[in-house]
Amino acid sequence: MNIAAFLRTQGEQIIWATKGLHSVQDESHRMRVRNPDLLTALDVLTTGNYTRLASIHQETFVKKKPLTNKEVAGIFAQVEDVMRMRLLCKDIVPVEMGRWRIEGGRTFFTVPRRFETSLIMTGAQKDDIWAFVHVEFLFGVPEGERKGSKEFPKRPPKAFSDDLAFQIRDIIMTPPSLPDAPFASAVVDAPLVRVYNFLLLLSLSYQLEILMFQATQLLLHGWKDHLKLSVAINRKSFTVKYWVRPPGGTAYQAGIPVPPAVPWFGGEVTVSIVPVTNSSTSTAASQSTSRSFDPTNMMGSSKRPPNTPINPQSSSTEKEFRSPADRIKAEVQRRLKLRGASSVSDEVDHHKFDVQWKPQPNAMGVVLTPSALDHSGLEIDSDCLDFESLLTRVLRRHADVIMDKHLENAKTLATSDGAILFPHPDEITLTQQGEGKAIRVQLSGNQFIVISMEAESGRYIVNESGDLGGATRGVRWKSCQKHINQTPMSFLELCWRVRHAATIENIETRANLLGIHTFRQRNLRAATLTQFGVHTGVVYLQLADFPQHYVAIISSHAGLKFALVELQEHLEYGMGTGEYYISDFGWVQAEKFFQLYSQGKNDVQGDEMDIDLTTDLAEGKVLSGQKRKRPQGDVGIRLPPDHVPATRDPLDLSVQEIRDLHAYCRARVAHTLIESQLKARNIPYIHVRPPLSGPRLPIPKAPAGSKVPVAQQKALETLRRRQLISKSPLEAYLPILSVRSSDLLAGAAAAEAAMPNIRIEPIEWWSLDKDCMVNTSVQLKYVQPLDQPRGSKGAPNGKIICPSENISYDTRTSVITFLSRKVSDCVDEFLKEWARVSKVVVIARQISLMPDKKGWKDVRILSFDLQTVEFAYCRDYSLSITSVDGIYRLSFSRCSPLSSNEESMKMSVDTTNAAELQRNAHQDCAKFAQELLKDDRLGASVFELVGFLRNTVNVVEMLDMLEEEESVRSISANQGSRFDVLVKATGWWRIRYSLSTLFASSEEAKSFALDVRLIK
Repeated sequence: MNIAAFLRTQGEQIIWATKGLHSVQDESHRMRVRNPDLLTALDVLTTGNYTRLASIHQETFVKKKPLTNKEVAGIFAQVEDVMRMRLLCKDIVPVEMGRWRIEGGRTFFTVPRRFETSLIMTGAQKDDIWAFVHVEFLFGVPEGERKGSKEFPKRPPKAFSDDLAFQIRDIIMTPPSLPDAPFASAVVDAPLVRVYNFLLLLSLSYQLEILMFQATQLLLHGWKDHLKLSVAINRKSFTVKYWVRPPGGTAYQAGIPVPPAVPWFGGEVTVSIVPVTNSSTSTAASQSTSRSFDPTNMMGSSKRPPNTPINPQSSSTEKEFRSPADRIKAEVQRRLKLRGASSVSDEVDHHKFDVQWKPQPNAMGVVLTPSALDHSGLEIDSDCLDFESLLTRVLRRHADVIMDKHLENAKTLATSDGAILFPHPDEITLTQQGEGKAIRVQLSGNQFIVISMEAESGRYIVNESGDLGGATRGVRWKSCQKHINQTPMSFLELCWRVRHAATIENIETRANLLGIHTFRQRNLRAATLTQFGVHTGVVYLQLADFPQHYVAIISSHAGLKFALVELQEHLEYGMGTGEYYISDFGWVQAEKFFQLYSQGKNDVQGDEMDIDLTTDLAEGKVLSGQKRKRPQGDVGIRLPPDHVPATRDPLDLSVQEIRDLHAYCRARVAHTLIESQLKARNIPYIHVRPPLSGPRLPIPKAPAGSKVPVAQQKALETLRRRQLISKSPLEAYLPILSVRSSDLLAGAAAAEAAMPNIRIEPIEWWSLDKDCMVNTSVQLKYVQPLDQPRGSKGAPNGKIICPSENISYDTRTSVITFLSRKVSDCVDEFLKEWARVSKVVVIARQISLMPDKKGWKDVRILSFDLQTVEFAYCRDYSLSITSVDGIYRLSFSRCSPLSSNEESMKMSVDTTNAAELQRNAHQDCAKFAQELLKDDRLGASVFELVGFLRNTVNVVEMLDMLEEEESVRSISANQGSRFDVLVKATGWWRIRYSLSTLFASSEEAKSFALDVRLIK
């Protein structure tokens, strides 16, 4: 089947070839034309040339002999000479086109930063004109897809160049309308001036189109929401509105004045081509109503309107636009080439780019003065056509001026009551961020925010720095940023509110780190809150151990204020309502003691007295029974006159400052509670100055091998631990309370044994993890201190004795300190503890009075520890009286006969010398002697006891001597004792004796008895 198809196709092709040959044969007969021109034929046959052919045919069909290079160069030289002659002697050449060169038969005219064009002469005759060859625009465009370097070539395409050639030919050949004769001969035609005017305007328009293209590209690449582009009808100008805001109103609260409306855009930048005239303004382009620019019809733009007078002199425009050298050149050229004519047909039209920047009034909520705007440097650079760079420069300047204005307004912005929002210079400052300026708002401590303005969109951007916790507050700053952008006029007010809110939060965070309970809100009535004054926030710090007392830290316009308040709950029908009221309120001037310890001062100034427990407060200038009134707002601290407060942020509180503030307020509450107890008992008190820091008393340690009671060991350990605790630096600057012992101990036992003054001092208020306690110190009047005895030349050897956990006794100063663990009951606890130790105190007081009242010079106190008093009642005879739960225990011993109290005490406790001392025979009558001590008449009974002991010393010595001799005899004779002494009662001894062994059977010997009794 395929073979058949092949053969059929081949047969068809043979048929088509045959038909083609027949067609050629038929056509060839038609080409046979008879040639009747025999002469021409003979010429061709004989000479080989068409000698008789017509010229028209020779020029059309006969190929001419090409010119040689030398001939071409000669023709070009002739043409160049003609053009040079025309330029130098005839044609008016604009000074701006003065940079011309002739080469290749063309004249190249170069106008820097505008264009380069080449023209040729159509002939060497007088009426021959110039002809356009090419033009190249001289401008620079940065590299980039959005800059237009590819869309706008410097050399126009051929179609556009051909059209320009026709338009320039018409411009050259068509002179402007000239005046009627005879004035027409007085005007010289200037075609090159018309060509310059046309190409100059064409070059500027071409560059303007590039700038429009770049502005359009900005809209297509992310700027659409923030820019708006509008082009003039004649396309000689365009306007870009920046920082365009979406329409929409802002709701304001009733009663608050509505601020001026913020315009919907920040400003506008207009780029236009304007003629340079004596009265040229930036509005020339916007007010122009001429027809649109058409590159194919530019001839009309260079023509002078009819009946327009021609000014033969240099205009003022030339003086402003041209340099002095160019003006001289133009004037010389006119004089040489006018050839008696009065003027030229065309003048040079000067055009330039004009950039107008008009910020909107109240843009972004800021009113700017014209002098604050910097318009310098806003020119179009033809070497680098970059509208984005120009626009960015304008936006950056506008943003920086707004930031400067915000900083200026911050220094003067005040509230309705005249308070400055930012009274301190470091609260809001100007800083550099990237290429622009930003506002730095100091929040609290190292925490601050930086508010900058994005040049592209005109929106505020809020960034936080200086705190690691800032990342967790990102949502807050986004909300703040949104609010500022919605209401730009509230920029400074929002910065102020953010600063105070951050301060409250920072204080709350630092207080929580210390373990202090904080509250943002307490359900207080509105009338109660007025006591805080005008403020932006309050944080309540609950005082440890005082749950109803708070330190209110108030954030106000001038900084932080502090108040010590006591809150009570409202009660209705005996039940709480959940609402609180301030039962006690007082301002705290905390700035007096913040960083007080950093000054290194130990002197406290003021009207407080130095504490002295031995001087009666009634003596001197201080009135007894009255509390001196303090100045308003005084907090009890007196600073030295040379104290210089440290520079600090008024809205910042460090952790140490919060600790000091909390500790100080605890001390003040403790003082208030103590004072209320004294007032309830009508006990007058006064504030005195505490002693400054000095050497602490050594805390004794138990000797090795000695047995110390467990209770005393715990008390000593507690006292040692209490001294090692680091106290507050404010301790030396806070006053303490001092009362007269006659008032506080009125009606109590042993009131006369105390010195005139009693000191009441709160302690542990500086510790956050311990309850506040009270120390009440009483110095005994008649107990001689044991650390500096009379006649002693040894070093002091004082010690602190703790008979119980709440009582300590200093043997050097004879000061008893009572510790009350509840501040609210400290007075009652003190009186109870005083009643317990007063019995031994009375005994010690009576013993100390005996040398003066009874003349018993050898009676002296050997030791005293509030529970036990040991004294020598006659020579080396000593007695120890211990009070335990109201029961007196007497223990008799012998001491060294030395006169020194210290040496006596040493001999009494030295175990090596104790065996050498003799026995005190009064020990046998101890249980009867203790019956002499009566609680109802304890003072007199002590005298009776000592008197009894002194009167019976000789008796017991004699009886003891008899017993000792009988004991020696019985041992040597190896016999039983014949002598025995039996104590029957106080002052009653029964002596039993026998001639034989005592207690023998009645058959062997008889015994006898002798009663010795002391009769009063």
